[in-house]
Formats: sequence, structure tokens, C-alpha cells
Amino acid sequence: MTIQTMKSNQAHKAWGQLLENALKGIPTIIQRYSRNAAILVNYDEWKRMKEIEADRINTTIREMREGNYVSGEEIDRVLGT
Repeated sequence: MTIQTMKSNQAHKAWGQLLENALKGIPTIIQRYSRNAAILVNYDEWKRMKEIEADRINTTIREMREGNYVSGEEIDRVLGT
């Protein structure tokens, strides 16, 4: 997957092209003061990522309710902490 990176002032000027790229499946990381600040991705891809995240959380909760041991590290991984 190709990911492009752009400074925020450049992204402001090229917004239309960035949106077209996102629709084509090319995400863009937007940097502010040389730090990653945001990412512009296709809505369907974002929705898919959120569904995967929710499934992982729900699986972990189900395992815990069933009495299965879930390590603190696994919980941190699932929650992204």
C-alpha cells in the first residue's frame, strides 16, 4: 500500500487531490511541525478498521466473561494502550 506524507500547509493547498487519492485508496499522513498529526483515508477503509477493532474488543470481552484468562498485555494490545 502506498502512503504519502505531506506537511499541513501543503495539504491545505492540495486538498482536492488528497481527497481524490483517498477515494482511490491512497492514504495521506498530514504532518504539523514535523509530527504526524492526522491521516486522510477512504471512508470505507476507516469503517473496516473500526469494525475490526470492535470485533477484537468484543472477542476479548466474551473470553473474559466465559472465564478464560486474558493477560493484561493482551488487553492493552486490544485496546491499543
